[in-house]
Amino acid sequence: MKVFSRYVALLLLSVMPLLHAEQSSVNGDDIEATTTQSIEPSGQVPEIINAQTRDALVNLAIGLLNTTYRYGGNSPLTGLDCSGLVRHVYEQAAGLTLPRSSREMARTGEKVDIGALLPGDLLFFARPRQPISHVGIYIGNGQFIHAASRSKKVKLSEIDQRYYLTRLVGARRYLPQ
Repeated sequence: MKVFSRYVALLLLSVMPLLHAEQSSVNGDDIEATTTQSIEPSGQVPEIINAQTRDALVNLAIGLLNTTYRYGGNSPLTGLDCSGLVRHVYEQAAGLTLPRSSREMARTGEKVDIGALLPGDLLFFARPRQPISHVGIYIGNGQFIHAASRSKKVKLSEIDQRYYLTRLVGARRYLPQ
């Protein structure tokens, strides 16, 4: 099963740039494929991103389930940590380069109320009296995908599990509604 999910992830990785290049803006105007764009500390997001990008983010993240966890990892082939997973998914599906660490990610983007989450929003976690140390991608229905060091893999979890609920400290949005 693990080998199968890696093949699915690799297939999605090869298709995502094509899907991204074919997307159109909210106004329906054709756009050209863009190179990867960085999120500035001001939290400004390019307006060319649309609802299809949210779907692409979620689908790519799902395709990476069971990928090996590796501290500092940035590649699904060699392993991902939590922020490496988020960076990889956002870069491949949306063409955005997010900051490297979960702490830095939590300082950019648009602050979102937990009750107003949309698929693709990021969830941030911390231990009591500790700085933010974990990030996951909300996929809808109270679920999020993250690279968990405890399970040593990318996995799906429920926000309302006590472990995560007691550590949830906020959410950020990088894509327009």
